[in-house]
Amino acid sequence: MFYHLRGEITHIEPQLAVVDCNGVGYAVHTSSRTLAQLNIGDIKKLLTYVQITETSTDIFGFLEQLELYMFKLLLSVNGVGTKSALAALSTSSPEELAGAITAGDEALLVSTPGIGKKSAQRIILELRDKIAAVFGDTFTDDNSGGVSVGSALNKKTLVEVRAALEVLGYSPNEIAAAMKSLPPNVKADWEPGEIVKLILKK
Repeated sequence: MFYHLRGEITHIEPQLAVVDCNGVGYAVHTSSRTLAQLNIGDIKKLLTYVQITETSTDIFGFLEQLELYMFKLLLSVNGVGTKSALAALSTSSPEELAGAITAGDEALLVSTPGIGKKSAQRIILELRDKIAAVFGDTFTDDNSGGVSVGSALNKKTLVEVRAALEVLGYSPNEIAAAMKSLPPNVKADWEPGEIVKLILKK
């Protein structure tokens, strides 16, 4: 329904911010991580996910593509609802969650309110391969992420670019090929969006 909302932050409370878009205030549920970067009066763009049920329509929004991606992944697991997904992203960064899932670290997941041992096991079982397919070796020590030699991209940027390409419909093989084709002159301070645009032009 909405890809993003951009407007003034007019109200903040635990796990919720109100975004005023041309006079309409949208209540957007979000994580403590995103909330910590918002202040009343700020003009911000939140990437959104809309959940429609028989009784309500709820909007969830995040500042970073990776956080939205991890939120959607968590919701795809049977038994994990929006409250648990937000709690997970409020207690751990998307990178930490992805790393824990690929490493089979149940302890980090169980430490999240609302996620028990069985849910943690399901999350690892169902998401480990998906995360590995999209992020490749981003969480290994060499930090190459499949990028050409000479590229100075950091781990966070690599993860966000790969997540964005996955959202755009790229297959894991296409993502790997696109990342390897990046020229060595890509700079460390490039935004993920700039890199995605470069890939889409090819």
